[in-house]
Amino acid sequence: KILHTTQPIDVDRLLVVTFTNAAAAEMRQRIGEALERALEKEPHSLHLRRQLSLLQKASISTIHSFCLDVIRKYYYVIGIDPVFRIADEGEMALVKEEVLEALFEQYYAENDEAFLAVVDRYTSDRTDADLQTLILRLYEFSRSHPNPSGWLQQIVHMYDVEEGARIDDLPYAHYLFQAVDLALEAAEYRLAQALQKTKEPGGPAYLYDTLASDEQVIAKLKEARHESWQKLHEAMKNVSFATAKRKPKDGAYDEQLVEDVKKL
Repeated sequence: KILHTTQPIDVDRLLVVTFTNAAAAEMRQRIGEALERALEKEPHSLHLRRQLSLLQKASISTIHSFCLDVIRKYYYVIGIDPVFRIADEGEMALVKEEVLEALFEQYYAENDEAFLAVVDRYTSDRTDADLQTLILRLYEFSRSHPNPSGWLQQIVHMYDVEEGARIDDLPYAHYLFQAVDLALEAAEYRLAQALQKTKEPGGPAYLYDTLASDEQVIAKLKEARHESWQKLHEAMKNVSFATAKRKPKDGAYDEQLVEDVKKL
């Protein structure tokens, strides 16, 4: 649009927003370089020379910087102090803690049953710090979504289930199973690698039986996982891994292979 031959637009009439300061700086540089190349072809163009002079005033910034600029210009419309400033991370953390403390005190004073039930479930006998930490983590995570309130409401519905429902049938069970599957697959993969190294020349063969036993444990856990959450829970309670044997003093082993197996 800036280089349009019949209806060019001044660069300071455009709004260009990016996600990072680095991207904004790169965009400004690229536009400047394009203007300079065009000026080399048309050295007498007043329009191109004007664009180069306007480039430094152009609205090329991050979304946050643009929003801040709008607020500074129109502070009187939203009724805020014209000399406001952006709080740093430390100040924001203190403000969040103060607000949360005040909110907790209010609910304690009101003897809110729903709130007390949450406190009873997610705190220890001595402090509610764990619950406050959980709330702050949820808040921060929600801010990464386009609609934070909508996302929070959505995850609340995930826990709205009938009494007596099996864990396997709960909406969030899919995510639990996904995490378990990834962990078991990772363990299975590492054990397979370790077992292979015990068979190599100079490998720690004395660890083969222990690793093979562990591999069987993982296989049983995977089998229980595919039956039900209850079966997996019972299997996990009774899980027992074999104790690794000590390296024989009279054996000639490749120390690098021994170390590789230990890391796996």
